[in-house]
Amino acid sequence: MHRHATFVPAEAHEPPGAGRLALWWTDGSPAEGASERLELVLPAGQSVRRRSVAVEYLGLADAIPVLAVLPADADVSPSMAAWAVVVKVAVDLVARGRILPTTTADGVAAWRVGPFDTPDQALLDELAAGLPPEAHALPIAGARPLRMVSSGVHVGRLVDAVADRFVRTAAAPSAGGGPFATAASGTLDATTAAWLADAGGNSGDVAHPGLRLHLPDGPHGHFAAVVQLRS
Repeated sequence: MHRHATFVPAEAHEPPGAGRLALWWTDGSPAEGASERLELVLPAGQSVRRRSVAVEYLGLADAIPVLAVLPADADVSPSMAAWAVVVKVAVDLVARGRILPTTTADGVAAWRVGPFDTPDQALLDELAAGLPPEAHALPIAGARPLRMVSSGVHVGRLVDAVADRFVRTAAAPSAGGGPFATAASGTLDATTAAWLADAGGNSGDVAHPGLRLHLPDGPHGHFAAVVQLRS
């Protein structure tokens, strides 16, 4: 029997990269190193119910390197295998430069993946459709009847968390970036918040005009400015 993996997103006052994987056993056996409990939505006969299970938390800094190289035929639980595929897709998107600055609901500096090409979005939708229930078995607060977080929302949260964690390296603060570079939570000041809003950092559907400058061929040449739109 293998441990299941449920992704637990960061709180709104934390950067997305602070999310964690909760590892647990389906039969309720304590996970190795488990010291905390997590309430999940799990099957109970023909229905579902809340159930508190012992979990071991694994931070993304430790989880990403493992999941990114996990073989497709690895002997792991379906939930662990599913998150491994999502992490690999997220790493590929980051490597292709599909990453944008944004903020959490509490105004904390964050990174998210985007913009998406149509094939990228279709792939994420396909992964969400096949996500095992155990992978996103977190209850929606106050929902009646009892419901768990949707698979599509959860896949998006992990993809963004992977992007946020990748950017916040140990060397990032020395290269600048302010609250977007540090590992700790950082609320934007008014100037940075205004810049982010103007840059459309919270909307991947907004295009902005700009000028692309071409350098002259020689010391007596001229600069050329080309008007362009950037999303």
